[in-house]
Amino acid sequence: MRIILGIALAFGLSACGKPEASYQFNDSHMYASFIERLNQEEIEYRKAKEFTVFYPADESEQIKEIADSVIAEYVSGCGGKFNDPGRQTAFELALKSRSIPYRIVVLDDGPWVLCPEQYRQESGIAFQAVLRGENPN
Repeated sequence: MRIILGIALAFGLSACGKPEASYQFNDSHMYASFIERLNQEEIEYRKAKEFTVFYPADESEQIKEIADSVIAEYVSGCGGKFNDPGRQTAFELALKSRSIPYRIVVLDDGPWVLCPEQYRQESGIAFQAVLRGENPN
């Protein structure tokens, strides 16, 4: 009886497939970019609820590299977002007047201004000036 149970258990474990790991995003735009990159790299995955992807655990290192590069496209540590469109425009104008390169990325909660990390301090000064209602130019 023990041998039959052991064989059944071994067969059941092998039938389950490879161990999986998962990665979850909190934004549909980043999630879509991640899925696109997985397809480009031809990495096997399955989608789950709430922007979660399951993939073979032995692909974890490559998945982390892909996820990090996707996140870097949307998050830089430099820039920001105002909920008020007027302030958002003022912030963009302030960056332009200071010759700070930036780009706009669209996330679920609206457009964000991103700039290279080396401009973090100067963009922060412009952001604060706009926040206080000062002329940031």
